[in-house]
Amino acid sequence: MSDKPYKPTLQHRIEYALFVASGWLLQRIPKRFTRPIFRFVARLPVWFKWEKYGFSLVNIRIAFPDMPEVEVHRIARESFENFALNLIDSWRSRRWTHDHFREQIKLHGAGNMRQALEQGKGAFIVMAHLGNFELASQIVPLNFPNVAFLARPIRNRLVFDQLIAQRERTGAVCLGRTKVAPDILRALRKNGIVGILNDQYSKRARGVFVPFFGKRASTSAGLATLALRSGTPILPLVIKHVGGERLEVHISPPLKFDLTGDRKKDIEVITTVCNEALEPMIREQPEHYMWGHRRFRHSPDIEGNPYIQKDPRRKRGIW
Repeated sequence: MSDKPYKPTLQHRIEYALFVASGWLLQRIPKRFTRPIFRFVARLPVWFKWEKYGFSLVNIRIAFPDMPEVEVHRIARESFENFALNLIDSWRSRRWTHDHFREQIKLHGAGNMRQALEQGKGAFIVMAHLGNFELASQIVPLNFPNVAFLARPIRNRLVFDQLIAQRERTGAVCLGRTKVAPDILRALRKNGIVGILNDQYSKRARGVFVPFFGKRASTSAGLATLALRSGTPILPLVIKHVGGERLEVHISPPLKFDLTGDRKKDIEVITTVCNEALEPMIREQPEHYMWGHRRFRHSPDIEGNPYIQKDPRRKRGIW
């Protein structure tokens, strides 16, 4: 992901050791024990009023303005719990065979993808941080060739390399998030599939303000820019929990856009339609969405910064 020499710090080595140790335990301890433990750990941000839990409350209130406060807190709390449970599935999947993947995760909408690929321009998958999105990079390559997913690097390269190895174990290729356009276009020219998570806040220099849950939010324009340039179709994908440990992957038909011929406007149109496609997926299972980020930061539809506490004694946070 980066050509710069990397020298792990002591903190990184400790984090890596804990990461590997926790993974080793998760793969061996029965799930009936690990699930309660992880649910307990996931509630710590709630009890200690962690900043990201506060962000979750703000986002849910914005997305569901008429929702009772009790329900807002329930969704925020269960969002952290479900993320913790997804970590268990992600770690356990390291020991799954390809056949077990297919048994555990049912894929729906494969025909939509095959039809899109018949154009010969590749296909974009647009996703939200919803459900166990980590497993998308492993189940899609079992059904289609030439699959790539964008990966956001983290500072701890030791941990990051482990995550990349996990995502690529069934045949996918992970691409960096910086200066990656040439790699994406090369993949599309081979009629490949490129998956992108495109639902979080983007710096204003790289994003466009388009509606998301009724409020304009800065969303990365990269997907729309590349789709407009290449003529590549965009298909939404979601991984749903359907009871117990069963998961389902749903690939929707290619999105349709009313383009104007004006590049700037068309980028906004494409990005808006992508948000509109992701929103109902999140509404269906809001407790499975990762709300803990500043999604509506700098929104022109929201007065002030909702993520900053008005208490002058606190520089950051919403408490």
